[in-house]
Amino acid sequence: MISPTPNALAALREHGLDEEMIEVAVAIAEEIEAAAEDVANDTRTDSFDDSTSRGQLLYRRARNRTIVRFKPNLEVSCDTTDNALHIRFRGIAFCFYSAREGLEHPSVQGSATKRRVVDESQLMLETCDEAAVNRLVLMHESAPDGLVRLGIGVLANSTTWNWKIALYDRYAASDVAANDQDRLAYDQLPEAELPSLPPRKFEEAAGDEEIDRDEAAYDQLPEAELPPLPPRAPGEAERDNRE
Repeated sequence: MISPTPNALAALREHGLDEEMIEVAVAIAEEIEAAAEDVANDTRTDSFDDSTSRGQLLYRRARNRTIVRFKPNLEVSCDTTDNALHIRFRGIAFCFYSAREGLEHPSVQGSATKRRVVDESQLMLETCDEAAVNRLVLMHESAPDGLVRLGIGVLANSTTWNWKIALYDRYAASDVAANDQDRLAYDQLPEAELPSLPPRKFEEAAGDEEIDRDEAAYDQLPEAELPPLPPRAPGEAERDNRE
């Protein structure tokens, strides 16, 4: 279940989204999360699944789930023109893509539909009116075991955000992390607590009695048995003396 943090909700409101718009965005995010979980359960390396096959399956399932989710809602329409999905609600069009290079590096380029999404975002930014938001993009990162991160925002161009808000982050430092500034870097995450291990023990060579390696004194350790040396050849000792 996707539960945006209070900071994330406040940031979305500052960018002109009201409660109903936020609900639509969260509903789409939940279907992406559910699709990612489905893919994690249904794919495996033994069946020769890779990141490409998982990504295609995730998109298709998220697309179909979203259409079914909003079918009873007459205020929300799902436009599947050109085999793409645009969820339209009160003048805003939502769409979603996979962030193959991470949320910080979106890549929405290639098809005519993606170019149109970027063009709409740029035209919207030219109005300089935050309340004029009409195109929002959701992007997600996933792993073989499910959804990792998901954000929503407005694109400045095909590879750069104008602004982005985190809706979900599996590794968020706390439940108040709403954006990348609030998210701890990897090297700042707390270290995992490892259980204490009992002291290792070893057996004496002469018997079965065990000695604690940490507590055994040096003079209590068994003597090492050295193999006998081979007999020296005749005349070898005299040659050593001469040298």
